[in-house]
Amino acid sequence: FYESMDQYDHPQILDIPVDELIMYSLKVCGKSVEHLGLLDCPDMAQIEAAKERLSDLEMINVDDSNNVSLTNDGEIASRLSGLNPQAVRMVLSARSPNLDCLHRAIKLGVILSSDEDMFISSQWENDRKEEESSAPTYFHDLGDHFVALNAFEKYEERKKSSKNGNVKSLKGWCKANNLIYYVIDRFQCSV
Repeated sequence: FYESMDQYDHPQILDIPVDELIMYSLKVCGKSVEHLGLLDCPDMAQIEAAKERLSDLEMINVDDSNNVSLTNDGEIASRLSGLNPQAVRMVLSARSPNLDCLHRAIKLGVILSSDEDMFISSQWENDRKEEESSAPTYFHDLGDHFVALNAFEKYEERKKSSKNGNVKSLKGWCKANNLIYYVIDRFQCSV
């Protein structure tokens, strides 16, 4: 029995994006993740690459002694744990009154930060061959992220127009439009 067991379970901390680990450890402990004395820590190459990304996003400052601290934007990002650092940078940049796109940037940030897909997969769609011809296909000249944003905004419009946010009606609408109701509704709750 013991010979068939792994020596140890894979540490969950190694599955978390290193950027988010650094932001969290700076917020909670005031020092970067490699200085916490963890038994299982991401390797230094991953940590250095994450620090460089966070510095480029202006979320952290790294001084000449390699000490790391959160910037003002990094403080904001550490409180918005549902968004990845790139999405937070997009939202913070969208605050400019000249752009007038903050609300759409927040929606897009939530969508892009999620590991879940809001669209029904093509395999499942192929299994629904009789409904396939009536289901809409999505396309946007600027890319898939705008496809997702447009579908999300159509869901929001549908939810506002339905009586008391009728869940059954919304689920049916999502299915007819190849959207996963539970995922898109969770996105809407996050916005």
